[in-house]
Amino acid sequence: MAIQPVPMFETPSRSSRQVPINSLDRRDAQFKEALENEVNIMKALQHPHIVAYLGHDYMDECLFLYLEHLPGGSITQALNEFGPFDESLMASYARQALEGLEYLHTCEPAVIHRDIKGSNILIGDGDTVKLADFGCSKRTDETLTHTMRGSIPWMAPEVLAHARYGRAADLWSFGCVVIEMGTANIPWGRFEHHMAALVKIGLSQETPPLPEQVSLQCKDFISSCVRRNPDERLTATELLHHEWLAMVMDAWEDP
Repeated sequence: MAIQPVPMFETPSRSSRQVPINSLDRRDAQFKEALENEVNIMKALQHPHIVAYLGHDYMDECLFLYLEHLPGGSITQALNEFGPFDESLMASYARQALEGLEYLHTCEPAVIHRDIKGSNILIGDGDTVKLADFGCSKRTDETLTHTMRGSIPWMAPEVLAHARYGRAADLWSFGCVVIEMGTANIPWGRFEHHMAALVKIGLSQETPPLPEQVSLQCKDFISSCVRRNPDERLTATELLHHEWLAMVMDAWEDP
């Protein structure tokens, strides 16, 4: 579940930057719980590839969350405007997002994001990207959880099947983001209705179609994320050492 942003206001901070503010009425219990969960998680996080928490406040029966402003919008917005990314940009964004995920997954206790998708990865200056929107996230000492959270086309099969799931579910969703970057479309394509999506993603043995124009190494990278058995998916740390990232980043840095 995403918290809808309201217009930006000038907010005093050490950087004197404008920041987007998320707000909701206290009377809406579900949204209040989600945003307060986001506050409790984000105020403990500090990483170059996670949107910075700057504070929160209650005003006029509303809860305001002050976050770092990234001027480039989201990956999804960039894809809608410019089309699929080339592999060098895909690899750069993938590596940065993975570094953020690795940090979350190795925190004590670990944080499971539970809503990784292109619209929740924001673009800053110099083509930096950062993970955002922790309203669905969970900090837990347990390896597995069972509450269904997220956005269906990016959800792992075990989440849709109401099975217990853990950090590997974030890696499936991350693989779907790489598909998104390579196609400028949502993973799996369009479904006629939610039930069709639930059946195909949650109950079949299929995996989302891979981008056609990318390298074999990129396809292997994505496939390492979207294995239906969560125990067979690579971790964020393992993916950071995948040959695709090394190959593409080396080629990009050495023209």
